[in-house]
Amino acid sequence: MINVKLLQKIDFSEKTARIFLIKTIQILVKTLQIAKRNQFKAWIILILAVYAIARFGLYRQHKARRYELNEVTHYIPHGEKRGDSFKHILLWNPSTNDDDTSQDLESVNCNMKNCIFSRNRRLFHSMTDFDAIMFDVGNSKELDELPGIRNKEQIYIMANEVSPLSTKNNLKFDENFFNMTFSYKSDSDVQWTHAKFYDTEMRFFIDPLNLIKWRKPTIVQDQTFINSIRTKKSKLSAWFVSNCKASSNRDLLANKLQNYMNVDIYGSCGNYSCTSRNPEKCVDTLSSNYKFYFTFENSICVDYITENVFLSMRHNIIPIIFNGVTDMQHFLPPHSYINVNDFNSIKELAKYLKFLDENPQEFANYFWWTKYYKLVMHTKEQSYCDICMKLNQRNESIKYILFWNKCWYLPYWNMPGPILGEEYLKSVDCPVTNCIFSHDRDFLPLPTDYDALIFHMGLTDRTDIDDLPKYRRDDQLYIIANKEMEADFFNWTLTYRLDSDVFSNYGVFADLETGSIVAPSKKARWRDPEPVDDPELLEFISTSKTKMAAWFLSHCVAQSNRDILANKMKQYMQVDIYGKCGNLSCPIRDIYSHDERQVCTDMLNTTYKFYLSFENSICTDYMTEKVFLNMDNFIVPILYNGITDMQHFLPPHSYIHVNDSSSVEDLVNYLKYLDKNPQEYANYFWWKKYYKVIPDGDPYIHCNLCMKLNNWNSAQKRRVYSDMQDWHSPFYMSIYLLYDLNNYYENKIKNYKIQVPFKNIPKSSSRNDSIKYILFWNNWYRFPDWYMGGKLHGAEYLKSIDCPVTNCVFSHDRNFLPQPTDYDALVFHVGDPLEPDDLPEFRRDDQIYVMANEE
Repeated sequence: MINVKLLQKIDFSEKTARIFLIKTIQILVKTLQIAKRNQFKAWIILILAVYAIARFGLYRQHKARRYELNEVTHYIPHGEKRGDSFKHILLWNPSTNDDDTSQDLESVNCNMKNCIFSRNRRLFHSMTDFDAIMFDVGNSKELDELPGIRNKEQIYIMANEVSPLSTKNNLKFDENFFNMTFSYKSDSDVQWTHAKFYDTEMRFFIDPLNLIKWRKPTIVQDQTFINSIRTKKSKLSAWFVSNCKASSNRDLLANKLQNYMNVDIYGSCGNYSCTSRNPEKCVDTLSSNYKFYFTFENSICVDYITENVFLSMRHNIIPIIFNGVTDMQHFLPPHSYINVNDFNSIKELAKYLKFLDENPQEFANYFWWTKYYKLVMHTKEQSYCDICMKLNQRNESIKYILFWNKCWYLPYWNMPGPILGEEYLKSVDCPVTNCIFSHDRDFLPLPTDYDALIFHMGLTDRTDIDDLPKYRRDDQLYIIANKEMEADFFNWTLTYRLDSDVFSNYGVFADLETGSIVAPSKKARWRDPEPVDDPELLEFISTSKTKMAAWFLSHCVAQSNRDILANKMKQYMQVDIYGKCGNLSCPIRDIYSHDERQVCTDMLNTTYKFYLSFENSICTDYMTEKVFLNMDNFIVPILYNGITDMQHFLPPHSYIHVNDSSSVEDLVNYLKYLDKNPQEYANYFWWKKYYKVIPDGDPYIHCNLCMKLNNWNSAQKRRVYSDMQDWHSPFYMSIYLLYDLNNYYENKIKNYKIQVPFKNIPKSSSRNDSIKYILFWNNWYRFPDWYMGGKLHGAEYLKSIDCPVTNCVFSHDRNFLPQPTDYDALVFHVGDPLEPDDLPEFRRDDQIYVMANEE
C-alpha cells in the first residue's frame, strides 16, 4: 500500500529524486570517513540517507503503477481542498509564458467561464487537485519530467498544433496516458484551428467538425475591388519559407513552377526578405502587390493546415494550397483557393494562374465569400474556451434535465439543492438512476446540451421571448409543467382553424351570382381559371404599377424566420419594406381605422404588383387579414404560411406561394417574368369576374355561433376538450415551438386552467327560453363590444346579414341577464389575458363555454 500522505509531501520529479539520491550516497561515504571522529554526527547523517533512499524507492514503486488507474487505492476526490466550483487546468509546458488566464475567457465571450488555466504547479497542495493537465507535445521542454501522482478522474490533455514529423520524438508516453486530444486533426476531442469563418447573415461560426453547407459562389460586382486588382497587383506569386528541405518536397514543386512563372521566394530559402518578425505584417506588405501566395505545407498530414492560408485570404491573396487535407471545404469556402492536386500537371497549374492574372474579374470571383462570411483568426483564448467547453461537456450515458424557469414562487422547484442525481433517485426508490436534474442554467455549457428542458406554465410564471433558448436540438424535449391544468373547461372552439366548432377568419369569398360563402371551407369549389380580357386593367398594370413588391412590417424578427426569407429575396429584386422594420413609411395613427388604413392600401394598389404576406407563425390554417385586404384590390399576394391546401381559402391562380418554388431565386425569376408580362400578371385576377372578397369575416361569427346553438340541445352528449393544448397546438414542433407555447398557452389560454364548478341553478324568469342568449365575457383585444357597435345584437342584425336563424341575442354586457348561468353560451377571447378571479363563480350543466381566438 502506498503511503498517500508521504507521496503528496514528496511530490517531486524523477530527475530531482536521482540527484538527491546521488548527493545522499556521497554524504554517506563521507560519513563513514568521519565516523571514527564523531559517531553522533555520523548516525544523524546515516538516518537521513536511509530516509532519502526510502523516498526514492517509494517514488519508483509509484511510478511503475501510476497509470494503472483502475487499481489506484489512494484516490482523493479532486477539489476537496479547493473549495470552489471552477475547473483548474495546469499548463505543464506551455510554449509561451502565459500565466493564469481565467479572465481571457471573458474577453472572447466564452459560454463557459468557470475555467482557470495556469502554469503554476504549486497552485494547490497537490497536483491531483487540478481537473486537467495539458501537455504541449510540440514543445519538448519539461516533457521528461511528468507528474508523480495522478487522480483517477484527472484529465490529461495532449496538445499539438504542429505536424507529427516535428513531434515524433516527444510522443514517448505510456499507453493510456492521455484521455483527451487537442490538435489540428478533425477527429480530435477539441480541434485546434487557426481561423474560423463567421456567417454574417445567419450570425454563427462555421464549425469544421460539422457538416458544412456553404453558399454557392457568386460573381463579384465590386468594380472598385476589380480595378484595384488591375492597377495595384502587378506581381504574380510569393512564398515565405525558412525550412528549405521539408519532407513534403514542397521545394521541388516550387522549383518546377518557377520554370513556367515568376515565384518570389522570401526568407532564408529565397532571394527576398521581410524584416518584420510578425508574419501578418509581412503578408500585409505583399497584399498590395501579389495575387497568389504559396501555402505549401512542410508535412503532408491528415487535416494539417497552417495559418498562412488564412492570413493570405484576409489580405485578398488567393492561396495556392499543397497539403494532406482530403476535403478542403471542411475548412474553406468553395472557389476561394486553388489546390495543386486539382491539376494534372505543374504546367497546367501555371497556365491557369496566368489566366487569372490576365482576367481581373475571374480573379475577383475568388473573393465572393467576403460578402457572406467574415474570416476571424482564432486566438489562444478562444482555444482555451473550446477546451473549457469540452471539460464541461455532458456525459452521454446520463440524462440531463433542466428546469428552465421558476415554479410559482419557488425558483428552485422545491429542490434541496441546485443538482439532484443518483443519490436522490435511489432515496425515492426510483428504478432508474441515470438522470441529473438542475435548475442552474450554467450547469452545462449550452441549453442544447440538456436532454430535456422543463418550462413551468403556471399563471404567474411567464417566460418572455428574450429569455428562451436561441437554439434547440432536433432530439431535445421541451416539457410544459403545470399543476393547475383542469380538463373539461371548454366545450366548443371559435378560432381560425377549419376544424373549429365555429369558424372565425379575417375574410371570406362570396359567389357574385348566389351570394353564398364559398371559402374558407374544406368543401370549397371554384370555377376554373381563365385568361383575363380587360384592356383597362392591362393599361392600369402597364402604366401605374411601376414597382415590384412591398411589405408592411412591425414585428421584425418572427419565429417563422420570415425576415430572413425577405432579405434573401431582396438580393434578387426590389422589396420595399414599410414600418419600423424598414426605411419607408405610410403614416397610420390608428391601425384599426378603416379610413386611415385605406390610404396605405390605395397606395399599394396603384404602385405595386406584389405584396409579401409572410406570417409570423407557421401554423395550421393561420392566415392574417393582409391577404384579404390586398386581394380586395389588384395586388397579387406572395404567401408564406402553414396552410397545406390554399384552395380551402383562396381561388386557384389568385396567389403565389413560396413553397411552390424550388428556391428563392426561382421564385424571384417568376415574379420578374410576371412583371414583364402584364397579361400573365392580369390573369391572377380572373376570379374577380365570379367572386368578391369580404375582408372582414367577423359578422359571420355571430351567425355561425347562433346556428351552432340551434343545432345543439342539452339532451345531446356535451363535447368537452379534455386537452385543449393538444387540440390547439398547431405548431410544427420546430425550434420556435416554445415561443408559441409561452405566448399562447400562458398568456392567452390560461383562462381554462381554472375549473368552474357545475351547479344546478334555475334560469332567471326574465329570460325567454325560445331565444338563445350568448354573452361575450371579456374584450376582443381593445374592443369591449366585439365590433358590435352596441350592447346587443338580435333578430334585426341577423336578418341584415341574411342569417338563416334569428332567435339569438348577443351581448357583451354581463348585467344584461341577472346572472352568468342564465346564458346559453359564454364566449371567452383567449387573445386577451383573463385573470382567474374574473371567471364565473358557477356554471350550468348544459351551458356551453366557447374558446375564441384568431391568432
